Amino acid sequence: MSRLGNDILRGHRDLAKQLGKPTFKWSNGDYACIANDAGASGILGPGGIGSVSDLVLFVEAAILPNPGPQLKHTIIYKGKTYRIDHIVGLPGDAELKFTCVDPTRGV
Repeated sequence: MSRLGNDILRGHRDLAKQLGKPTFKWSNGDYACIANDAGASGILGPGGIGSVSDLVLFVEAAILPNPGPQLKHTIIYKGKTYRIDHIVGLPGDAELKFTCVDPTRGV
């Protein structure tokens, strides 16, 4: 892992500790994460404001099994179910960002 990845990971762990070590459930397991407050966020586009996500999770990549959560899988955070809509790796490859939406959106 790169120095940048180590720095990001150290910050992630410190923040998780300060937040009370939140977790999400996926595939019968609990995984540590950092999350924004669950609530819809939007972006201004040509047709007005469109919804982008309902929850964003930051997860230490090394704690997830291989294969880990995939697009369209569901997770549970604070008792509410979300569908993973987008997954991206952060610089340094130490963390993943899951952008999640209500599981009924777009169905």
